[in-house]
Amino acid sequence: MHLVIGLGPIGGNIGAHLAQLGQEVYGYDFNAERVREWSDETQSPAGSDLAALDWPSIDSVHVAVRLADQVKLLNNALATYNLAATARMLTLAEHLGTPAKGLFDVIAVSTGQSWMSDNLVDVQYDLLLEDVGLLRSEIGALPAGGLDDDVEQAILQARALLGID
Repeated sequence: MHLVIGLGPIGGNIGAHLAQLGQEVYGYDFNAERVREWSDETQSPAGSDLAALDWPSIDSVHVAVRLADQVKLLNNALATYNLAATARMLTLAEHLGTPAKGLFDVIAVSTGQSWMSDNLVDVQYDLLLEDVGLLRSEIGALPAGGLDDDVEQAILQARALLGID
């Protein structure tokens, strides 16, 4: 069976062509409506849960370029959120009278630590900001990164999406 990851114009057409040739194809996409439409059109199974696949039956995997690009942009946007949060907390610490360097040293060995905080000085943030701009141009506004009342709900929703209760 062929696994097609990303059912947009590129991956959807590749999968549809394989199905027309009589090949077994499974379509995967994050977008539930796209999954439904593609499955109806091709009469092939599709879904959004890679864990539900019978992996031994998969002979080939086709990854649509756009989906791979979106994953890269999403990952780099997350990295930028982490970088910006670290920078803002260091600035806030200094404003509150706590030396930024002291907080930075604490972050390095505690729960606030991340790859971005470890590499704050050397990271090429201009490339991250470029990817954030590309993602914004593709999808519009990005989620707010504040610590408002929606933080707990966002955490619980992400855990549910990952199948973690």
